Amino acid sequence: VDALIETQDVVEESSLNPKPFVASFTYQFYDLNRIIVPETVQGLLFALVAVLIICSVMLVHPLSVFICAILLGMIIVNLLGSLFWWTIDLNSVSAINLTMAIGLVIDYSAHVLHFFGTQPSSKSKKERVILTMQEMGPPVLLGACTTFLGVIPLGFASNTIFRTFFRQFVTIVFVGCSHGLVLLPVMLARFGPTIERSSDEKSKAAAVV
Repeated sequence: VDALIETQDVVEESSLNPKPFVASFTYQFYDLNRIIVPETVQGLLFALVAVLIICSVMLVHPLSVFICAILLGMIIVNLLGSLFWWTIDLNSVSAINLTMAIGLVIDYSAHVLHFFGTQPSSKSKKERVILTMQEMGPPVLLGACTTFLGVIPLGFASNTIFRTFFRQFVTIVFVGCSHGLVLLPVMLARFGPTIERSSDEKSKAAAVV
């Protein structure tokens, strides 16, 4: 990377006409290493903002969105740490998987948060958590299992890209599912939001229950 930067500086200071330019097959990889960290951070921030905007509409309550943001932040930290554990370098493949993971892991938490918010406010938080896990726990867990089964064949691939994809997706499924089905219910039972409803909405909810 330093060699690429020094070469580009020399070219910029050149007085030749036409202007020379830097060209080498290996320079494309050096340039990737130079920009991969800021580009990854930017991609993660854009994805996080987009997901939270959508969640603010679907989850309604600000506390639900805040809990969702905390979970996403914790998951991102876990996914970044997993790169070291799997001995995966931060490159274009792993960066794309990290950015894509934001839209995948939110699925395990958003369904639980949304269903918790639809429960009658007359019930206690623990009761609403129990009802939520009884209703949404199995579908969310099944979704995680089917995703894991779908990427298992990649674990036997000889290609580095496929193996990287497999390792990161295993981590995405495990971390996302554990946060959504283990940590999130505890958080909701402690300080979950209570959404007050009108009398019409209460009667509809009672009829559904």
